[in-house]
Amino acid sequence: MDEPQSESKPVRIPPLGLDALLGVPDGAKGLVIFAHGSGSGRHSPRNNQVAAGLRQAHLATLLLDLLRPEEEGRANVFDIELLASRLAAAADWARGEPRLEPLPIGYFGASTGAAGALVAAARDTSIRAVVSRGGRPDLAADVLADVKAATLLVVGGADTRVLDWNRAAFEALECAKELIVVPGAGHLFEEPGALQQVVRHARRWFTRFLAPRRAPPSWHVVFADRRDAGRQLAAALAAFKAEHPVVLALPRGGVPVAFEVAKALGAPLDVALVRKIGAPGHSELGLGAIVDGKDPQMILNEEVVRLVRPKAGYLQSEKTRQVQELERRRRLYRDGRPAPAVEGRTVIVVDDGIATGGSAKAVLRALSAQHAGKLVLAVPVAPPDTLEGGFCPDHGRGGGAPAQTRLGRAMIGRTGRRNIRRGPKPPSPAGHYFLDPSRKSQRERPMQIQEIMTRSVDIVDPNTTIRDAARKMRADNVGALPVGENDRLVGMVTDRDIVVRAVAEDRAGGNTAVREVMSERVYYCFEDDDVEQAAKVMSEHQVRRLPVLNRNKRLTGVVALADLGRAAGGAASKALKGVSEATENPRR
Repeated sequence: MDEPQSESKPVRIPPLGLDALLGVPDGAKGLVIFAHGSGSGRHSPRNNQVAAGLRQAHLATLLLDLLRPEEEGRANVFDIELLASRLAAAADWARGEPRLEPLPIGYFGASTGAAGALVAAARDTSIRAVVSRGGRPDLAADVLADVKAATLLVVGGADTRVLDWNRAAFEALECAKELIVVPGAGHLFEEPGALQQVVRHARRWFTRFLAPRRAPPSWHVVFADRRDAGRQLAAALAAFKAEHPVVLALPRGGVPVAFEVAKALGAPLDVALVRKIGAPGHSELGLGAIVDGKDPQMILNEEVVRLVRPKAGYLQSEKTRQVQELERRRRLYRDGRPAPAVEGRTVIVVDDGIATGGSAKAVLRALSAQHAGKLVLAVPVAPPDTLEGGFCPDHGRGGGAPAQTRLGRAMIGRTGRRNIRRGPKPPSPAGHYFLDPSRKSQRERPMQIQEIMTRSVDIVDPNTTIRDAARKMRADNVGALPVGENDRLVGMVTDRDIVVRAVAEDRAGGNTAVREVMSERVYYCFEDDDVEQAAKVMSEHQVRRLPVLNRNKRLTGVVALADLGRAAGGAASKALKGVSEATENPRR
């Protein structure tokens, strides 16, 4: 039960005086602002139940009416821009309140409120996390690629239409993300135990992503927003003004940053259009990218391609599809104007941040193939590990004599109300710039499975019927499920077990117990195993998904091939090369 000091109290959110309920527990570690769905408000019993669970985890909650009484109506419920603006106003108000100002902010959205939360998060990089319950992320489709906040989508397995919309949105999101399907639950999660699962997953997600961050070193600097980041980048790039550079922005987030750079340097501004090529069935895992140009170039990450081994024709069909999208964006951004000539010129490529650096590397390599005189990558945000890997030259791709290029400067850090490290890179030899996978990371220890695993995992009881197990697999889009008793792993059941052993042996339909068809031979890994160990297990036993146990041998999560692929390096990459080929719709 919540302690008295965490109970919700009425407040009003300026400037419109929106009614809200604020609950701040002792030792609050973050603030979750609720965006309610169609025809709901601050008194929503379901969202209040979720909020109570979050307050028990030392998270403050703000449940507000996004619409005033005179605005309530079907049209405004679907006015996503309006809902997003009200959420932004609530976040601004919280930052001005002394007891809330230090708290990182997340959004919890239901139905159309989830779309408003995603739009608001896409425009405010200080929002750390978003959780959607039965949400309509399809109504925010235009901004999903811009969302930086870690996003959890929770959908009822019986809410089939909304589930389809969420699966499509999940593919479009490019942030830290997870899709949870609650088996048998409908749109309102009214089934016994369904809403409790929502509370559990939301609490896990917000606790993880609203956790306090370590204080930055004294040499970090602060960015207020993208334009401020652009102005600070421009100051760092001032030495290039005399070279009359061309500034190319990576849309969309890179455009406001690049605008400030181009304005300060008196340089022409254009866009560098690039589209990621995702792995079959795992679009978040990049096989490479298509870079726009007179002859669009496909730049592949050969290491990941060798790991995934897509079927013949997949890359070409993806290239055709992405080239069509590039043509659409070219018309949108340039409206018939030609792209600037880069041969022999200094080209500054600007983005609002990089994660793995895949798109930026592809653009740099493509520009070098066009014989740019000098290449400069300027970003305000990047994980230290990405740049610690190094951007080094590759003379073997792109054709023609290598350009005289160098990496001018890189800014490392995080935007928003957070801190940035600034660090110029020394001149490098001629060539294209991309991360060198052979260079050892400067991590003090190998990456462990607990850093990349998914901690939410559906398990089935040995006495569950294979019909119910098959439904769970279909809802979660997986081909195998752990079988457990009281969090103890006792076996694995696969879709092949169900088909071959239940149907082919003509058993009594779907009422057969999982216990009768499961395999007791289970391959697994521990939370504190390093990535290379898990990769070897996958390679040796040709599996694409491993249960993860703690040292008490209790099931705590799952790790998939795609997770290892993103973290692979050195021996892990070699081990993963042997994992079986992906299908067009692979099962993990």
